[in-house]
Amino acid sequence: MVMGGRKGRDVATRDKLISAGMEVFGEYGFDGATTRMIASRAGVNLAAIPYYFGSKKELYNAVAGRIVQYAQEAVKPLLDHVNRELADKNLSRRKLCDLLVEILSLYVDLGLSGDVRIVDLFILREQIRPSGAFSIFYDRMSKYEHSTCTELVARLAGIPAESDEAIIRAHSVLGQVAVFFAIRETVLRRLGRKEFTEKDLTELKRIIRESIQTQFGK
Repeated sequence: MVMGGRKGRDVATRDKLISAGMEVFGEYGFDGATTRMIASRAGVNLAAIPYYFGSKKELYNAVAGRIVQYAQEAVKPLLDHVNRELADKNLSRRKLCDLLVEILSLYVDLGLSGDVRIVDLFILREQIRPSGAFSIFYDRMSKYEHSTCTELVARLAGIPAESDEAIIRAHSVLGQVAVFFAIRETVLRRLGRKEFTEKDLTELKRIIRESIQTQFGK
């Protein structure tokens, strides 16, 4: 019973540090964040970081791993479904467009909700100044996401999925959502809001569908 209680406390402390690290690293970046800031945010002793993670860098990597875990739980089931559909080499253009829109719509729902703002900050920092943690994102999730969208776009455009053009085209399509993550404050200020409303997200998804159908639905 004592060992079980200790193990539970260990898990809880690690989770507190990862959650606090996600916030502090997202706000200040790796260099700006200090272990003291993270421990204080987590409400634990400073010595807990080297005890549970060994170093600030390993805690940072653990935060990246936790974000990937969230992404896998939220996105991977849909990507797996899309790839099962793609096994059919005779999918109609309409079906291919629908699958692409479904992925982008999920990204809108996940990425533009207020609950994941701090995750967005962490990921954006890695995109701008990639560290060793970027490989955690890329190898475990981003490559699969991007490759799936590239296959859809390649079929719609009638080009090889492994071509540079297909990869760039897919990235351009994904950019329709990503731009709202990266420069969200500009559009929020233009809309006169502090956060996106459900109506805003519905409108964005409608516009994305319209754009995909215009570009590929011939």
